[in-house]
Amino acid sequence: MEKGTVLVTGGAGFLGQHVVELLQSSAEHVTDIRIFDMEPYINKLGYQERKPVKSIIGSVLDTGALQEACKGVDAVFHLTGCVDTRMFPDVQKLNAVNVQGTENVIQACKKGNVKRLIYCSTVDVVIGRDGHVFNGTETTTSIPQKSCFFFGPYAETKQKAEELVLKANGSDIANGGKLRTLSLRPTVMYGELDKYFVTEIVRTACTSKFFRPINSGSSVLQCTYVRNAAWCFLCAERTLRGDNSIAGQSFFVCDDTPLTNMFEFSKPYLRVHGIDVNKKPLPFWPVVYLFYFLWCILWVIFPVFQFNISIGICSILSLGTTMTFSSNKAQTLLLYKPIYSHKQAQNMSLKFYRTLKF
Repeated sequence: MEKGTVLVTGGAGFLGQHVVELLQSSAEHVTDIRIFDMEPYINKLGYQERKPVKSIIGSVLDTGALQEACKGVDAVFHLTGCVDTRMFPDVQKLNAVNVQGTENVIQACKKGNVKRLIYCSTVDVVIGRDGHVFNGTETTTSIPQKSCFFFGPYAETKQKAEELVLKANGSDIANGGKLRTLSLRPTVMYGELDKYFVTEIVRTACTSKFFRPINSGSSVLQCTYVRNAAWCFLCAERTLRGDNSIAGQSFFVCDDTPLTNMFEFSKPYLRVHGIDVNKKPLPFWPVVYLFYFLWCILWVIFPVFQFNISIGICSILSLGTTMTFSSNKAQTLLLYKPIYSHKQAQNMSLKFYRTLKF
């Protein structure tokens, strides 16, 4: 198998750290790893570094830095993204990083003769205002109309970026070759180095005397262990090396983490912090109406005081919404198979979440 160099944008982040770890241990064809991020790369997972790593500090909005980083690279894992589901998200930043940043990566790949581009999208790109998705596949789900995304501008900008990546498939690169692209759509992820999901739930529970779960009825959420998601990125790049027929496509990414509501899923990670997980839950709809009322108040004062909160209405509504997906396509075409069972994933995640301090 032809050997070469890979570039990971966002490699210093949550998913990126795990992708880099697997590139070190499970990608014999990779000789060198470059990491392009806004912060210096530090090995936070403690794995053995078998291959040279070059940390490049830069923004995906800096076209010159991107083009320099892509020189001599065979494949790019584009993981950089802006996540903002606050009450009032920064739409300008979302468009800049997620859309323009991705376009800059594509152009840098073309000029740098990069052969393969694997993009990190999200299942949120197919979730419309109704919210509910039951065992969704790439053929049974569709892209919502403009401004009808359940997770608002965040999901809409990720979808625009995904569209750019998939349209770039087969485009010419500087040396006369072709750029091959595909997009992976993980569900919400948990595990070591998580900052936004379980970590935020634990933070809220530990710092609020009034923490209560919310009764979400029969709704369930699908979560994926981050190392399994990272493994799918390697499977995608490996398969794309020898099979151009899979290029230009999108794939859902999930594993065998049990389907349950958010608070049931979080109970083991709350217990290790001494949180009472058996408190009587709050009724769902009164909480939703409270947040709508809060939104109305903040909408009036936001232009003057710029006061914002980290929990948007979409996050509250998601607690009462079923969102499940199938990764059969990835398993069939990318030969993806989760490398960690749920029990293994939970045990390793517990070790991380137990260390959180607030």
